[in-house]
Amino acid sequence: MKKKFISLFVCSLLTTIISCDSSSKSDEIISKDFINASRKQQQVTGYLLNTSNLKELLDFQDVDLVRFAVSFDNNEIKFNAIGVDYFGKELITVEGFPYIDSTFDDNLKILDTSKSNISSSNSIVDRHILNSKTAYNYINNWQNELSLGTNLQSLTTYNNVPFKYFSLRKEVVQDLLNIQNISNVGLFIGVNPDNKMTTVLAAMDRDKKFIIPTVSGNFSTLTGAIYDFTTACQPDCNLNSDSLN
Repeated sequence: MKKKFISLFVCSLLTTIISCDSSSKSDEIISKDFINASRKQQQVTGYLLNTSNLKELLDFQDVDLVRFAVSFDNNEIKFNAIGVDYFGKELITVEGFPYIDSTFDDNLKILDTSKSNISSSNSIVDRHILNSKTAYNYINNWQNELSLGTNLQSLTTYNNVPFKYFSLRKEVVQDLLNIQNISNVGLFIGVNPDNKMTTVLAAMDRDKKFIIPTVSGNFSTLTGAIYDFTTACQPDCNLNSDSLN
C-alpha cells in the first residue's frame, strides 16, 4: 500500500528570512532593541498562534507566502504571522501571543529522545523536513545563548543587519495545520548550524505539548515533522514564492 502522510509537524524557519531595505541607523536601533529584548527573553517560553486564525490567513484572497515577523513592544520580542501576496504586499495579520511554561524543559526533552524518521510525499514539504533531535538542538542552543548573553549581536544579525522576518511557503503552513489533534501552533526561537537566529514552528496539543511523529497501522502516518528553511535575507531578499525552495 502506498504510504499515506498526514502532516503534523514542528517547523523550523531558518527560513526564507526576508527583510526590507532600511538605513544603517534604523538597523542599529532595531539591533539594540533585539539585544535588549533578548536578554529579557529568558522569561518567555515561546509564542502561540491560533490555528483557526492561521487557517483564515491561508484562505485570504491572494495570500501566497506567510511571514513570521519580529517586532518589539515594551522591550519584549513579538512575533506575528503575516499573509503576503506574490509581490510582497501585506494582506492579513495573525498575532502571536508569548507564553511561559515552567515545565518546558521536560517537554523539550521529548524532541531530544524521539527516534522518529519521517518524510513527506509532497516534494516541497519534504525538502524542508528536519528530525526532532535537530529541532531540540536549535531551541536548546538559543536558550543557552540567552543564558550567556555574549553573542546576541552576531546571532540576531547577518552582516550587522538584523533579521526582520522569516518567510514560509503557503503550502507548508497548510501542511502544519492539517495535523491531527493540533490545538496550537507554537513558535520558538532557535539557533541554526550557521550560528544564526532561526525559528521553530511546532504542532502542539491542547496542553501545549509537542506532537511527535509516529508510525501506526498498516501504513506510515506522518503525525509530526520538523522543517528547515535555509534562504536568508540578508543576503537573499525580495523573493516571491517561485524563488523559494
